[in-house]
Amino acid sequence: MGGWDSHGGGGPLVAKLPRLITSEIVGLDAKKAQRGAVKFDPMDIRKDAGPLYDSKDPVRRFETEKAQAAPKSKERKPSEIGLGNVPNFEDRGAVITEALQTSLISCTAARRLRFEKEDKPYDESRDKAGRIATIALGLYGLLAQMETGYYLRSGCDLIPVRAPKLEIIGRSLEEIDTYEVTATEALEALNRGLEIAAENGLFWRAEKAVVQADERLVTLVERSRKSTAGGE
Repeated sequence: MGGWDSHGGGGPLVAKLPRLITSEIVGLDAKKAQRGAVKFDPMDIRKDAGPLYDSKDPVRRFETEKAQAAPKSKERKPSEIGLGNVPNFEDRGAVITEALQTSLISCTAARRLRFEKEDKPYDESRDKAGRIATIALGLYGLLAQMETGYYLRSGCDLIPVRAPKLEIIGRSLEEIDTYEVTATEALEALNRGLEIAAENGLFWRAEKAVVQADERLVTLVERSRKSTAGGE
């Protein structure tokens, strides 16, 4: 429901889509506990897989072979483009007595969404249908996660004290309506929202998106495995 191409290499011009959902879990009465943490790379790309070089093509961003690099390109580590494991040995854990989760879907932010048409810039009914489907998707995602449960990491399961409730806040905090909604009901609302969106020319992508690594990523993985096999 939002995103930021943080490794896009375009500075302030990279794609930044403000999120519509905020959801945080706050631990109460927390006491620090020292535990190591790591951003794990599932492909296990090692430092020795480098160096990498800036690409002549801004879409590719980097090259594994210097012969294909941009003129005057500097050598870069895999971690500089977001690849590889990143360990952290600071105080990363805590012991808590209980936790409080607060989740919010911003209808105010959703009103900024526009769904352009080919024949004319915008249509109010089409925009409204797109916003309804988007909000319904966010609501279903939150409730489905709550019903699935929270296993944050080993030894950290969160069990709810009570069932979640949905609050719809109006123009002020004096205008709050409370409802009990299940993930099943939210899915029904999502399907209805997608039907309305389809009636206005907005369709859910039904086919699967198949992603395949290009030759650069394959090269980095192969170099990392050779490095590991060689005991480096």
